[in-house]
Amino acid sequence: MKRINLYGCESITKLPNLCAPNLEKLDISCCKILVECHESIGFLDKLQQLYLSSCEKLHNFPSHLTWKSLSILGSSSCPSLQIFSRLHAQWGPHGFHGLYSYCCKNVVDLEDIICKLPPP
Repeated sequence: MKRINLYGCESITKLPNLCAPNLEKLDISCCKILVECHESIGFLDKLQQLYLSSCEKLHNFPSHLTWKSLSILGSSSCPSLQIFSRLHAQWGPHGFHGLYSYCCKNVVDLEDIICKLPPP
């Protein structure tokens, strides 16, 4: 499996253990009652795109992230989110294309991400 699209799922409160070693794209945007994501999301080596925008109640996100291929991280409009404190990503082969985190008033420690971004 290379893609999981749960966009707008109105019944999911917890993203379960993802046993998907080939997952490249995960979209959990607009899952309005999603509260937490299993720590397995942080170990998806082939994950290139992660979208979790407008997950209004999401606050429990793994603190240890070791993505090796991530190029897009969309986390806008997640007012309860407090992540990125220990991000150890090796950006994708084409570099990091975007970090979208506006309207995320509780996001902390973006300095680690910005310092690790490859030069333009």
